Amino acid sequence: MPIVVGWGQLYYGGPTSDVPMQVAVPVWPYQKCVDAYIQKITDNNLCAAGYEGNKDSCQGDSGGPLMYQLDNGRWITIGVVSWGIGCGQKNTPGIYTKVQNYIPWIIRHTMTKSEANKTPA
Repeated sequence: MPIVVGWGQLYYGGPTSDVPMQVAVPVWPYQKCVDAYIQKITDNNLCAAGYEGNKDSCQGDSGGPLMYQLDNGRWITIGVVSWGIGCGQKNTPGIYTKVQNYIPWIIRHTMTKSEANKTPA
C-alpha cells in the first residue's frame, strides 16, 4: 500500500509535526474519486486516503511524496500531495498529482546536456 509522508498538520486546524509523519493510504479508483468531489478531478490526479477516514495527508504536506515500494525493495513516487478538503474525513480523499503523467517532462528537465546528447545503445 502506498505511503504518504509529510510535516503537515497532525489534524485539520491543528499544529504541524516536528518530525516527518507517514501513513499508509490506499489509492482510490478513479470514478470513486470523481464522485467524491464537486471540483474537477482529471487524469492527472490520484486520490488516496483511508476509506473510513483518519488516514490522509493534511495542510502543510503539499509537495510531499505518495510513495510505493516495489517487489524489489525500491521506492517510487507515484503522487505528489496537492490538495484536499479537510483532513482524514470519511469519503473525502486527498488529491495528488499523478507523477507518471509527468515522467517525460521530469526527464527532459533533469538530464544534463551531456546526458541529453547521448545516443541510446
